[in-house]
Amino acid sequence: MKPKERMLAVLNGEEPDQVPTGELGVDYPVTEHVLGHPTFYRAKHHEKSALWAGRRQEVVSSQKRDLVALAESLEWDFVPVFLTYSAGRNYAPAEFLDETTWKDAFGRTWKYSQVTQDILCVAMPAPDEAAIEILQEPFAPDESELELVRYVVQTLGATHFVVGRTSIELRDAAPVMGRGAVDGTFPEAYGGLMMDMVDFSLRLVDDPGFVKRLLAAATDRAIQVALTLVEAGVDAIVVDTDYCHQTGPWVSPAHFEDMVLPLLKKTVDAVHHAGAYVIKHTDGRTWPILDMLVSAGIDGLHGIQPSTGMDLAALKEKYGPQVALFGAVEGSYLINSQPQQIRQLVRRQIVDAGKGGGYVLTSANSIQLGVPPENYLAMLEARCEYGSYPLSQ
Repeated sequence: MKPKERMLAVLNGEEPDQVPTGELGVDYPVTEHVLGHPTFYRAKHHEKSALWAGRRQEVVSSQKRDLVALAESLEWDFVPVFLTYSAGRNYAPAEFLDETTWKDAFGRTWKYSQVTQDILCVAMPAPDEAAIEILQEPFAPDESELELVRYVVQTLGATHFVVGRTSIELRDAAPVMGRGAVDGTFPEAYGGLMMDMVDFSLRLVDDPGFVKRLLAAATDRAIQVALTLVEAGVDAIVVDTDYCHQTGPWVSPAHFEDMVLPLLKKTVDAVHHAGAYVIKHTDGRTWPILDMLVSAGIDGLHGIQPSTGMDLAALKEKYGPQVALFGAVEGSYLINSQPQQIRQLVRRQIVDAGKGGGYVLTSANSIQLGVPPENYLAMLEARCEYGSYPLSQ
């Protein structure tokens, strides 16, 4: 089977020839180890610094070249794409507060951690009615923002399954929510709707009508972005806002059913109508709302964290015929374990979730900074060793 055929088999409830694999993202150290040269793909502050210095074309060329080379080198079956930086825009911060802290043009404060290399939003304006009006403006990307998407689709689209995701790269490039967000159903500071969770929780009680209008407008905007990616040739959209933390959902199941579920269903229906699949990513313990996620019509579940009680065997038993499972090697395990331990974990997960198809081997989130390259390669080697059908027990 070709990689795309493998993914289609899994999503359509059929058994492929081999458990497929891929990642929604790989931070730059592993990419540089695999390819043998520096990259700007998911290069964190290195990427932003180059962009601010006017090296946009160099950054985007690296994203295009290295993402394709990574997918080919690691024999991925699915490949992620996202909107990238516009050729006609200046992304430099509006004001530097110190060497690691700055404000963007929309009044938000961002901070770079020299320890984790993450860039986090540490202060943001509270959304108001004007924010809703901004979200209701039509989404109109320029062609250069689609440069990465079109390149990957043209280069790999005939053989590989291409998935569109929220552009964390453009999370600071628009007011209210990230420029390239494909999920507006819930607040998400890593590229989606920018709203402080404490503020969200208080207004959920004090002003639920405003919260509903805000989420509805954010969802409509995100659907426009998602459909833009589908029109550009992607095979699936990863609806990627986290609904849960380590012990359960951010809001009660009743609030979720009332406010979020209808918007998720609207998103799924729109993407399906356009001819693409929907993979729902959410970290954390999702059991209390998982029946609702499945009822919305999602085709795959990504972000499975066994350490939170999301047991692959239990998920397979309950939802196997309905939803493909993506996972579930957690980042902490990839960082702290030995290659042989990772191989054995992958073997168990394939046995637990792979019977009859319906399983895609991935990390529980992405290949993050701190993962030793040999550990991720051990994960992929185990897939080759244990993932061919018919599976051995």
